[in-house]
Amino acid sequence: MEELDFTGTARDEIYDPAIAQTCFEALGKPESVEEGKSFFEHNQASDRMYLLVEGQVRLVRGTKTLDIIKPGEIFGEIAVITGHPRTASAVAKSACRALSLDAKQFEQAIQKTPEFALMLMGILINRLRLSVAILDRTATCPTGRRKTRAASSTMRCSMS
Repeated sequence: MEELDFTGTARDEIYDPAIAQTCFEALGKPESVEEGKSFFEHNQASDRMYLLVEGQVRLVRGTKTLDIIKPGEIFGEIAVITGHPRTASAVAKSACRALSLDAKQFEQAIQKTPEFALMLMGILINRLRLSVAILDRTATCPTGRRKTRAASSTMRCSMS
């Protein structure tokens, strides 16, 4: 599964916490969440995204941890950008401090700081790649057989 992890070096090359911090500090609202409490819940409608200042946050769907957010990282932006419900819950792994932006503040931030918008686009592209890779890996053929990737990068149905 490590070969599908686009969050490591790709995130480091694209993501600049200083740019995010500048935008969130200028327009954001400080928030604190106790250990074990949620920033937001799966399928919840919300217009807030967060920059974690202190602590750690688990992104969870059901009982599965999808990612651990560390200080300086952004989370919850997909719901703000798309206007769709949350795709996971965000639970404080430890006591957390964060800055949050609502949809209007986010719009102001990307207008004032285009590099922030470009950075977020890069992150979203990597997350889409990860999602497609995971879907590709778990897809099944109409016959119920599992799909496998052939050397030519085409999908084939295997007997396993």
